[in-house]
Amino acid sequence: MLLCSQIVGCYKKKLSGMSGNKLSILASNELEQVDASAFSNLTRLKTLNLAKNLLDQVPDTDRLPTSLEILELEHNRISRMEGRVLANNGRLQALNLGNNLIEYISNDAFESLANLVMLQLNDNKLSEVPMAISKLPRLKELSLANNRITRIDIPFHEIIPKIVFLQVRGNPIHSIHSDGFSHLHHLEKLILSDVKNLTDFPHLNGTNSLEILRIDRCSLQSVPDDLCAFTPNLKSLDLKSNHLQRLPLLSNCLELRILDLGTNEIADFGEDFFQNLTQLHDLHLPKNKLSRIDNHTFRGLVNLRNLDLSYNQIDYINPNAFLHTRQLTDLNLGNNFFADLPPAGLERVVKLKAFNNPNLREFPGPEYFPSVRRLVLSYAYHCCQFMASAQSSSSSKSGSSLPYPSGGGAMVLDDENSLQENILYPTEKEFGNALGALNLSDFWPGIINFSSKAGLSDFWTKQFSDPDIPTGASFPEEGVSDDIFAVKFRPPRPNEISCRPLPGPFLPCTDLFDWWTLRCGVWIVFLLALMGNGTVVFVLIFARTKMDVPRFLVCNLAVADFFMGVYLGFLAVVDAATLGEFRRFAITWQLSSACQIAGFMGVLSSELSVFTLAVITMERHYAITHAMHLNKRLSLRHASYIMVIGWIFSLIMAILPLFGISDYRKFAVCLPFETEDTASLGYVVFLMFANGVAFTILMGCYLKMYCSIRGSQAWNSNDTRIAKRMALLVFTDLLCWFPIAFFSLTAIFGLQLVSLEEAKVFTVFILPLNSCCNPFLYAILTKQFKKDCVLICKAIEESRVTRGIGRCRHSSNFSNRQTAPNTGSLTEKSSKDGQPCICHSGLHPNGGDVNGNAKYRLIKSPERLRQMGPVGRFFSRYILCHDPTKTARQVRKLII
Repeated sequence: MLLCSQIVGCYKKKLSGMSGNKLSILASNELEQVDASAFSNLTRLKTLNLAKNLLDQVPDTDRLPTSLEILELEHNRISRMEGRVLANNGRLQALNLGNNLIEYISNDAFESLANLVMLQLNDNKLSEVPMAISKLPRLKELSLANNRITRIDIPFHEIIPKIVFLQVRGNPIHSIHSDGFSHLHHLEKLILSDVKNLTDFPHLNGTNSLEILRIDRCSLQSVPDDLCAFTPNLKSLDLKSNHLQRLPLLSNCLELRILDLGTNEIADFGEDFFQNLTQLHDLHLPKNKLSRIDNHTFRGLVNLRNLDLSYNQIDYINPNAFLHTRQLTDLNLGNNFFADLPPAGLERVVKLKAFNNPNLREFPGPEYFPSVRRLVLSYAYHCCQFMASAQSSSSSKSGSSLPYPSGGGAMVLDDENSLQENILYPTEKEFGNALGALNLSDFWPGIINFSSKAGLSDFWTKQFSDPDIPTGASFPEEGVSDDIFAVKFRPPRPNEISCRPLPGPFLPCTDLFDWWTLRCGVWIVFLLALMGNGTVVFVLIFARTKMDVPRFLVCNLAVADFFMGVYLGFLAVVDAATLGEFRRFAITWQLSSACQIAGFMGVLSSELSVFTLAVITMERHYAITHAMHLNKRLSLRHASYIMVIGWIFSLIMAILPLFGISDYRKFAVCLPFETEDTASLGYVVFLMFANGVAFTILMGCYLKMYCSIRGSQAWNSNDTRIAKRMALLVFTDLLCWFPIAFFSLTAIFGLQLVSLEEAKVFTVFILPLNSCCNPFLYAILTKQFKKDCVLICKAIEESRVTRGIGRCRHSSNFSNRQTAPNTGSLTEKSSKDGQPCICHSGLHPNGGDVNGNAKYRLIKSPERLRQMGPVGRFFSRYILCHDPTKTARQVRKLII
């Protein structure tokens, strides 16, 4: 067992001659008792801290110095206080017994503490107000917070008439005496917060000194109209988180400085409600049902500095609404629905919040807010004009400017050491307000004041001598503190503007694609993906070749890559249409259905492509490893079932962002990079992880195939050649996909290895690059695809020849001349008027018609095409399907 004397004894020489009056070395130990000799030599000790020990009772009075004025015993194990405690410590002025296990206090427990001014009994297990406090005639501050008190049956003015600060918050009180808080003439601060069962406003008649009143997080239905008549000196009124449906009548509270009515059900401001509140400094009405702000709403608020109307339903603001509040410096209008923000009267605003207003497409320029330094807006593009203004101001001094601001420039982020683009939709937790920061008063306010014997009047003077205190309480970006006096406030430097969300490569101000190289590259990939994959789909479907499993899977892959071309087409067209002024159309684009369709196509393409590649790889792997078992090959029917699963999976992944799991509309490139909430983060991580697993399987299968057939005669088989082709395909896909997957996963876990500009290149160019490469790798450059093209061209050629012969025969049927004998040639036919019959099909084997009329030739002769080199031969053979020998034979067969 650790005794107090064992610790004090170590410092006996030092303590015996100490000139101070405070002993705190005993706190945060494991003391279980205080022995008699512990403080025998400390006759002048005034402050003793025994907090955070294992004491199970208040130390005997004969073991404590009689000179004590402050005794701290919080965070111990004291459960009962029977009989007179601290009988020899009549000088004691402050006693802290908070955070113990006290269930019972006898009526005479404090009988010897006639000079006690402050008593802390919060966070115990008291079930009723202890009558022992009636023995404290000078008691001015009492805290009974967070106990188990259910009833207040005795008026406080009968037991503690001189009380100045009274706190009973956090108790399950369901019954209060009608005069429970009445006639407390010295009461200056009353806290009844978090009393869930409190439905009726307590009577406060006779409390004319009351300055701070907090009845928040209760169940109040209304506020009496005569409140101000009983509390004429009221300076702060906090009634947030109740069930009020109308604004209380406060026209006679002429000294009111702070009013918080947030999280209620108030739907209307009323007519000239604030007319007489000329001293009101902070007005907080968040999370109500307010729908409009009229011209007369804020009339009379000539000294208003802080206005919070966030999380309402405001859809209209009168153009002259803020003309009566020209002293306003902090305005919060976030989470509303108004389409226009009138700037008149906001010239002195320093902090402006208008986040999460989807209808606020246009935002007033910086010329309307000459004093603004901190902005939290709905769209990153709103910050562009403020960024340009700050940069122009900075460049006029430094002679340079940056395309995107850095931490040391005129446009700054909250973290000045790094540039981080993020679109934020702030929550209530992130945006504290001045009144909410007054939670400091909920805690034990002043034990240390008594170490210097500071009076209560000085304590209240410090809090209310400066009416501007709440304005500098907190910036939302710097964190929220419950202590209004503990916030680290860094005033903005001259010409420094902080705006969130900050524009960047994914939320650009000027162009969707920041430089011409990227723009041209996207157009090339877009056109090649559309034409290449479209050609492959057409050839594979219409070629006169039986549809087998490889062709079926390749066709699905081409469709997936075609969708990627559609996605890039959307971006390319939007970039071209908004060249140099993307900011003006960015919001319309991001919120449009076209952006969602583009994002849907992009996600569907990427997921379906990865899935199809995995199926192709596993099918080739199975076919090669079981080459001798032809009956075990994957059938077309089974392949169809597998691809149905792939389509369903890809469609689900593409549809989820449309229903709030991430979002296509958060970034200009319309991809679901949103990771604000857990579901969105899980969605993005799952996509990256699933794709990573798929490509790992791909590489493993191809490695196994290579090892199994290496050195065998099967290396030259058809399946092996296809496998080699597919390996090249997967390798190119991996090169395109791996960088963005790697850097995305590292960014999610806090490692930013590439800049945002580089990440944008990976996203809109490198990742879709395989969509234009795939049709060439798996189709166009293969022999089978060439054969399919030849078959299609033959079919077209035969059809055109047949139509030409039909026209010639049709002409000969109407000829009045004797036709030449049937020699199997078209050259001997003639028309009615003696002119030779001309076959207009333009496909004569010799390159012209039967009469040598060159004007009817549609193509050049094969000799001339072959003289043009490889391009000409390819054009003649595969594009025009021109083979003189085969064409002649086909024509003869058709004529015969």
